[in-house]
Amino acid sequence: EQEDPGIERTYLFCGHSRGGAVANLLASYADTVSALATADDVRAYTFATPNCTSSADAREAAYDNIFNVLNPADLVPQLPLASWGYERYGRDVWLPGEGDASFSALEGAMGESYLKTMGNESPVEPGDRAVVERFATRVGERAGSFDELVSPAGLVELAGAVAQIDVVHLLANHYPNTYVAWLDALRTENCAT
Repeated sequence: EQEDPGIERTYLFCGHSRGGAVANLLASYADTVSALATADDVRAYTFATPNCTSSADAREAAYDNIFNVLNPADLVPQLPLASWGYERYGRDVWLPGEGDASFSALEGAMGESYLKTMGNESPVEPGDRAVVERFATRVGERAGSFDELVSPAGLVELAGAVAQIDVVHLLANHYPNTYVAWLDALRTENCAT
């Protein structure tokens, strides 16, 4: 069937975590299939997206219509490790994390937003970013590739690294409501300035 050239089409892909990876990959595919759309017709907004490609061109300008919102204290966007050759298509937009200039000013607003929307205190702690970075570094030092990680020796190393962290606590940094609270804090800060 022939497409009607008079109909304007726009494609919006969104997702969180695994859904973010799917949205990221679908948008990158739509960007490259000219019969489907042009890059001007495609937008993607992903959240907590893992590294989902080993494509050498994932960061090229052709994918600048894909925005990945990431929390530096969230372990999921760190995996699979960049040192193994994995990344995401498009641009990464990082939320504030401990050590960033804006973190101290926004941490309270994020906590207030979380409390207002969830009805309980935010379980996120300032030191979570450092824990995530240490974990990713340790795994990368002990396994030089994904194949090494899933080997018997790699799985033993992974188990040792996981035993060093509170996985349940760190998952709070991955929850959609944590991302929403950070975005709300940023919106409030931007409206105040």
